[in-house]
Amino acid sequence: MEINKFKNYIILAQEFKDEEEYDKSFEMYKKAESFASSQDDIIDVKFEMADLYILELDHEKALNIYDEIIKMDTSQSGAYYGYALSNELSGGDLNTSISYYEKAIELDPFYDRAYYYASVLYDEIGNTEKALKYLEKCIELDPFDYIAYNDIGSIYENKKEYEKALKYLEKSVEINSEYSLSLFNLGVVHNGIGNPEKALDFYYKALEYNTNQYIYLNISAIYIERKEYEKSIEILTEGIEYNPNSVILYYNRSCSYSKIGDMVNAEIDFVNAYECDNRALSWAIDDPDIKDLNEVIKRSEEYDNNKN
Repeated sequence: MEINKFKNYIILAQEFKDEEEYDKSFEMYKKAESFASSQDDIIDVKFEMADLYILELDHEKALNIYDEIIKMDTSQSGAYYGYALSNELSGGDLNTSISYYEKAIELDPFYDRAYYYASVLYDEIGNTEKALKYLEKCIELDPFDYIAYNDIGSIYENKKEYEKALKYLEKSVEINSEYSLSLFNLGVVHNGIGNPEKALDFYYKALEYNTNQYIYLNISAIYIERKEYEKSIEILTEGIEYNPNSVILYYNRSCSYSKIGDMVNAEIDFVNAYECDNRALSWAIDDPDIKDLNEVIKRSEEYDNNKN
């Protein structure tokens, strides 16, 4: 009888979860937990409740659930992984998350996502060698992991080891030709090796799948470098349509307008950039591309000083 009640509450909880009625789902899981006939059943329910908290972005409560699971059974690799991820998402210490990912890997050497997210954190703290080692492990476990291929390529691109970067990024695109981040990174690499035409090809290909502001920024940078300011303005205008709060796109368009002597639009765009993010002021003070906007820069400085 109690087993049937346990299963019934699990079914109801899942139905509420599918309908995104998380409070009701959580209530059903709590009832299911009270009818659990084994520790394994209780742990399964707690994993489900932790998932609900993550969906609700309540990472602190998810952390508490994962901690409860670990105290019940220290062999639960998924609990260490969940704790690491929730700790990271809640703004916790990165080294703590790394230690929990490492514990998950120790318990399950085939835990590819633990390797992946640990690699992200290792890269973030500057340990690129460990990041590369774990990304290579991801590929070993899943040869079709195009995201891991991209991340390896990105690390090599940052190190300016362009030939290695190309090898991994091209493999990423071979697996998934629509992955915009790899297409973007291929553009970065080709521009880095002095092939801006090919870089533009990859940037525009990336735009077919993503309208991220940095794609537009990098395209405009090539046009500005070539002194093709009208083309720069055109692509930045499109980028602003998709990213209306982008300080970098407004700022670069202001520079482009300044270069062609259109000071009215240059000033308008500088003000828009400043309103998006007042860091635009610090960029402009020593920027030769925007030096003719002294009056509006001065007013912005005065505004900043009065605000502080």
